[in-house]
Amino acid sequence: MKNCLYCGRDTKSDLNICESCKQKLLAADMPNNHQPSQNDPQKGTEQNKRVIIKFKKNLAVLTAFAAPLIFIILIISFSYVKKPYALVLEEYFDGLKTADAAKIINTYPESYIGQLEHISENLHEIIEKNIEENLKRQEQELGSDIYLSYKIIRAEKSDDRALAQIQDTLKNDYNLEEISDAYNIELEITAKSSNNSKSFNSTVEIIKIDDRWYISPTTSFVLFFDDK
Repeated sequence: MKNCLYCGRDTKSDLNICESCKQKLLAADMPNNHQPSQNDPQKGTEQNKRVIIKFKKNLAVLTAFAAPLIFIILIISFSYVKKPYALVLEEYFDGLKTADAAKIINTYPESYIGQLEHISENLHEIIEKNIEENLKRQEQELGSDIYLSYKIIRAEKSDDRALAQIQDTLKNDYNLEEISDAYNIELEITAKSSNNSKSFNSTVEIIKIDDRWYISPTTSFVLFFDDK
């Protein structure tokens, strides 16, 4: 009796095939403790087979984990390409909901904010006070549990002629240059409480500077509760 080199089980020495794993055995006169050399063709074939199987298993596991991630990345990329202005709008409205002046300021071009800070050192306080006053006026009408939301009604990409006009206006009035793209967005803004709600439309201009999107200075700081 000797042990099979592949599965390790005992096998009859007069058989050329292992009864357990069905692998072809080496010559019967080979000692039980013989280890095939690296030049042994059968050993090399078996090693290659195991490496290939292991690689295929690892590839399958990697694919199983990677596929959902790739799908999510594609969805996010598609959404961003389709609506490049979405992120700056979300940040702006989040700042309005929380009366956070820092978030609102971050959505405007840095050079424009720099000009305003030269005019007033209390820019954060002025913006927060403006938002809070508007909120109080609406609370008197709707109640204290106000929920704010917005919906994009229309998004129009500026053509070359409109973009040139925007560039001239922002350069002359706000000293802003390198504007490479722009959108004109119409929004439906809703203030809703448990008892009542009201909506109004407002327009915001989104501009692109150095591959980043901003709200144009031509748009007032507070879009919500515009009673005009």
